[in-house]
Amino acid sequence: MIIVEVDGRRVEIPSKYSEIKVTEFTKLWKVLNKYDLTQEEDEIKRGIDEMDCTIEVCAMLLGISREEANGLPYDKASEIIGIFNGLLSEDNQEDDYSGWSFVHNGEGYYFPKLSLDKMTFGEYAEVKQIESMLGKNVDDRFDFIPQQMAILCRKSGEGKNDFDRDERTKEFETLTMDIVMKFAFFLSRLNIRLSKSTAISMAKPKELEKS
Repeated sequence: MIIVEVDGRRVEIPSKYSEIKVTEFTKLWKVLNKYDLTQEEDEIKRGIDEMDCTIEVCAMLLGISREEANGLPYDKASEIIGIFNGLLSEDNQEDDYSGWSFVHNGEGYYFPKLSLDKMTFGEYAEVKQIESMLGKNVDDRFDFIPQQMAILCRKSGEGKNDFDRDERTKEFETLTMDIVMKFAFFLSRLNIRLSKSTAISMAKPKELEKS
């Protein structure tokens, strides 16, 4: 955390994914995606969107109203956004995280292995069904990750019927984003692995028909 002084208050601003919970980050993510900050056609609108986005992000990080954030000194707002941008640029993608372990609230958990020997097709189907709820709305991409992790991430030796999934989902809502980002990357690798294996198995009969 980086300490920022605002109106005599010392406020902690997360500077790394390990310092912000998934529920807190999700709210900020929705703000970032509310504005079109990539448009090039209308520079005036983009400038207005950038200012509005800055005000909202500062308000959320400082725990103040939008009106109060609007009154922040320009250099203070720039300092806060600079810290947050540093968090967003953090790189967590070191490997595929197959079988990767993490500790949360004193308990150890494991990602499944990409070898898929411990995962049922039904469990993967559940994860994909949850993912399909998102559609093309990138605002919601982190909303369902605690639920997806509750399906796939287990304690050592734990079976799928050895815990309450709703309770586990609630518990995972307090995960920090460093763990969540690793799971998101793992899930993308899992999707690639399964789509390839499914494509191969589905393609075999067609190839046989041609021969």
